[in-house]
Amino acid sequence: MPTYEYRCMLCNEVTEAKRPIEERDTETKCASCGNPAQRIYNSPNAVFKGGGFYSTDNPRPTKPRKQ
Repeated sequence: MPTYEYRCMLCNEVTEAKRPIEERDTETKCASCGNPAQRIYNSPNAVFKGGGFYSTDNPRPTKPRKQ
């Protein structure tokens, strides 16, 4: 179940709530003062798995030069 953050519109207290996706925008009350809290929209964390995302990922070993 995803975790969402909510900020109180009066006291600016930030709280977290684990909810189903269908209930993410339902009205939430502040845990401190009981006034309505608004959902904070955050960007998701990106996880890059595998190779090929950057040219510096897992570079091939270079062969020693012959002198």
